[in-house]
Amino acid sequence: MNIEKLDYELYKKLYRENDMVNAAYLWENIKKNKEILKHSIKKTQYDTVSCMAICQYILIDYENVDENIYQELINLIYSNVDIARTVLSDSKYEGYSYLMLSLFNNNLKLTEAQKKFAVREAMNKKGTTYFNKLESDYRKRTGFDKDALDFNMTIKEKEQALISRYFDYLNNIWSLSQLHGNGDFDIRYQILRNPNWNFEEKKKLVYDFYEDDEDWYEHLKSFEIKIINDDETNQDSEYFISHRYIYEYSYEDILKLCPNEEIANRIWEEIQFCEDMKNIRPPKLNKTLKFEKKRTN
Repeated sequence: MNIEKLDYELYKKLYRENDMVNAAYLWENIKKNKEILKHSIKKTQYDTVSCMAICQYILIDYENVDENIYQELINLIYSNVDIARTVLSDSKYEGYSYLMLSLFNNNLKLTEAQKKFAVREAMNKKGTTYFNKLESDYRKRTGFDKDALDFNMTIKEKEQALISRYFDYLNNIWSLSQLHGNGDFDIRYQILRNPNWNFEEKKKLVYDFYEDDEDWYEHLKSFEIKIINDDETNQDSEYFISHRYIYEYSYEDILKLCPNEEIANRIWEEIQFCEDMKNIRPPKLNKTLKFEKKRTN
């Protein structure tokens, strides 16, 4: 059996033909064969897995694959940066990396070393204290920081410094370290939502992940809006959750406003998460109002 060919067929169904039905059918047959799964998770000499599409499905359908094979893949992801950053989507900066997919499983128990690995990857995202320090240090090294600008530089030297800084900035933004999700719900959100990190750890991470107060305010607002825009609540009928009163609802209120108990529980958990984050790091009112005024002008 040519397992690599089978893996390519799965990839083709997903990303070339957009045929989710036949991709799911193909996966149903693959996941029953342990030998295929064992071969798929083997690390190659190029720091990749043998079968990338099959490994992606293992991470997504973790409840229905061999537990030992799944855990072996997890251990590989959290010990190899290149494999952790693997993204199958054609648009690599919009797809989910293996590391991101692993964090969707809230029942996965991570070791302290694995937690540190995930946080290190998350700190590469734009807006973290680590990323901002790298950018600030680079500006100072090139002499293009306004506080460290050499006024004896010629115009040409200043232009070269600007160009150099610009390309370095782009390289940071589009580097492989940016692959763990995009937008407000990237790896930082997944870590803050993940039970492997306790409340005390999250109290620090929320400041490390979002250094700027206004940036944090915008992210928190997006987390809240996600609740009222939930795909499984019907906003055109009696199911309507108000953003204005989001923290005033009781669980019984949410239960009445959702189509079923399962959705109500999920919405309630999101509200509790947002409330925890708001209590950990309350938006600074003076900066928030200034920021809102600037946006509306």
